[in-house]
Amino acid sequence: MAQPKVEIVLDPGPWDDPQWANCRPVGGTLSGRVVVDLDEPLNPRRVIIRVGWYTQGRGDRDQGVHWEQVVHQGPMSGHHEFPFQLQLPEGPLTYNGSLIQIRWQVEVQFDLAWRRDPRFSRTFELVLA
Repeated sequence: MAQPKVEIVLDPGPWDDPQWANCRPVGGTLSGRVVVDLDEPLNPRRVIIRVGWYTQGRGDRDQGVHWEQVVHQGPMSGHHEFPFQLQLPEGPLTYNGSLIQIRWQVEVQFDLAWRRDPRFSRTFELVLA
């Protein structure tokens, strides 16, 4: 089975400065689309888009899902685009400490029967406006 080609495209945020291109404000809107290209047919039970946070670094790992949506069920082939839009929460904020980091991501999961589920993700930063 060939891996699907997946691109997670985020719509521009509220700031024009390129250094803030990957940042989104708390309580703001996160929107974009997932672009999927398949070289061969795939039969997922479902395709899920999730937005959530996870920790990295020392100590126990933690994670949370803020939003989740099933965008497709059943056989698929060729080219697909799945738009998404959601309201972001008040936190936890993105944090880049020396011992722990908090990251936000958009994740796409292909739920396959009897196989390891392909997952793709793109990180973004949740910040105070």
